[in-house]
Amino acid sequence: MRSRGLLVVTVLGTLLGSTGCGVFDNLSDRFKTCEDVPVDLINSEQTRGTAINFAGPEENFLDENRLESGQSRRMYMCIERGDRKRFRVEQDGNVIAVVNCVASLSSYETHTVSVIWTPRGIVCEGW
Repeated sequence: MRSRGLLVVTVLGTLLGSTGCGVFDNLSDRFKTCEDVPVDLINSEQTRGTAINFAGPEENFLDENRLESGQSRRMYMCIERGDRKRFRVEQDGNVIAVVNCVASLSSYETHTVSVIWTPRGIVCEGW
């Protein structure tokens, strides 16, 4: 009887080990309470030819997040009500603006949120 229990534990361990972290990813997706929301980062046309680097949370300033005046890029973020997401704008190697956008909606199913660089600074819309 004891060897049968050991066999079951060994088989389960082997199965979990062979499937890797995918099992845990599926479990975390199942229990996730946030929504994957499209977030548009926009360099307003009103900035008149001013190119910037626009970085979202946990992003570095790279060529991929450089926006010319009037350009935008989309990123997806896992957001739930009460979350604070930090966005930064860099120009010529200097951080010139930082904002924390706070999620205030209980559902973002039909919403696209924006973070816009304007001549007056960064504006969070639709949060």
